[in-house]
Amino acid sequence: MKIVLKPLVVISVGIIALLLGGCLSDGWASGGEKEIPDSANFEAVTPEASDDTEVERMSQLVAPEGVKFVSHTTASLTVDVGLYGGGAAYLSVYSGYKIGDTGYEIDYGSRILAKSFNGQTDSATLKYPLHLTKVLVQVWFYNSASTPLTREIELSEDIIIKEWR
Repeated sequence: MKIVLKPLVVISVGIIALLLGGCLSDGWASGGEKEIPDSANFEAVTPEASDDTEVERMSQLVAPEGVKFVSHTTASLTVDVGLYGGGAAYLSVYSGYKIGDTGYEIDYGSRILAKSFNGQTDSATLKYPLHLTKVLVQVWFYNSASTPLTREIELSEDIIIKEWR
């Protein structure tokens, strides 16, 4: 057993020594500064300012009036399934889908709302990115093996769906 163990220890120590030696060769592991070659031409790119003040910190930046740093908004979504009997159901809203030959082809990873409900109507707050203009809404009934109620809608502040396709 000693004969087999000794070569493995020697090989392991050798590999570790090579790896550590490679890390120290460029000066980074020793805390040294890496020099930038003189042949490198770097130019500072600064936006043109309306005044001659120089910005040195992020806290000094000023955004123009009207700029909003918001990427999402909300809408009120109400679904009415009373014409289909109501009951226990599951509501899903998808942002990624396309219309194929056999109907909607949905990217199920793009779901932005998922909610179960019981009854004929239900409401939810839908939060979505500003770049979206349309989404696909589906309602699945728990007690039915049929296809879900599906509707493509344009996004607005208040959305009420009564008619399904």
